[in-house]
Amino acid sequence: MPVRKVQVAFGFTDGTWREVEIEVPEEEERVLDEDEVREEALLLARQMEFDGKMISFRSVLHISSPEGGYCEESWPY
Repeated sequence: MPVRKVQVAFGFTDGTWREVEIEVPEEEERVLDEDEVREEALLLARQMEFDGKMISFRSVLHISSPEGGYCEESWPY
């Protein structure tokens, strides 16, 4: 099953942040568009926890292209 890699930044209430790569699965016969990938990545990101730190925001930084590798542009969300 192919996956799209998404870099997501998490901002914490203590002023720190962390960047995490999330893999969004795709179906063999259907490539997700960028908005669908972003939405799915943020849904997966909402399930993540970091040693009890309170998360103040999540932001999508980069989405990999269907062919692999990251696109040049970034999308703050």
